[in-house]
Amino acid sequence: MRKEFEGSKGDIRPDGSKMLGSGTFAYKGIEKATWDVIKYDSDNIIGTLNFTLPTSPTRSYHIGYQMSGRLNHNVLKDNEQEIMNSTMAPLVNTILPSIKPASAILENTTPVRVENFTFQVFKNSKHIGRETLKNGGYKVNYSSGNIKEEIIVTPLSSIDNVKKQNVLFNYLNDFVYTESLSKRNPIQSATVWNDATPGVYLEVEGDKYTLFTMTVYDENHRYTYMVKKPHDIHVSNYKIRDMIQYVDNKRNKTNYNKIKLGLGVPPDVFGDTKIFNK
Repeated sequence: MRKEFEGSKGDIRPDGSKMLGSGTFAYKGIEKATWDVIKYDSDNIIGTLNFTLPTSPTRSYHIGYQMSGRLNHNVLKDNEQEIMNSTMAPLVNTILPSIKPASAILENTTPVRVENFTFQVFKNSKHIGRETLKNGGYKVNYSSGNIKEEIIVTPLSSIDNVKKQNVLFNYLNDFVYTESLSKRNPIQSATVWNDATPGVYLEVEGDKYTLFTMTVYDENHRYTYMVKKPHDIHVSNYKIRDMIQYVDNKRNKTNYNKIKLGLGVPPDVFGDTKIFNK
């Protein structure tokens, strides 16, 4: 990690938590950037990047990552310096470089509005049609040559709980155990943030094509955008990832001043009032 992320330790805070480290840093494309690692207890340790963007200087973004308590107990043994390094590493090495504007993506795509969300399809994509699904949802189909694009809207299931924010976690489980999707092959997964809206990105390479998916949700429905690219089509996977991961939410402002979970924080942790406000 860079030296900017090797701050000094802090004192015990009023809520009983301990600041393991904090500081300021500079990075291209963001402003007023700070970082911190807070230890609530040996099972709950969270690192956070805090910053503003040049286009919205009065709006602050806070991206947190919770290190596994099992990693601490079994490997790090409560070594605070090692805990701080292990907590900040994914934020600094993976999350920070992924922060970028959407301008380069939108030049080559066409927006498609589905309820309150706007997805991007290839600029030359053709609308094939809309299908009603047996579960009460529907599917909108597009194609760009032999590349197939589907936006699937389904009602939330009985185990989905918007308040507990387990919808993305449940979808990941569904995907893994649905053989027609996962193909029992290795799956790349990530949480992708579009402003204040979290989504789960999944990618799996099958025998005939690569499947790219991006899933977001609202109070009543789950929205999954799927792109199937045959292996003989020479379109950059990087380009498809950028396109499918960009999702605009008309209701982004309703998520401001709220804590939203990605895959990095297990949903069962959300009830811990030492960390989160209900």
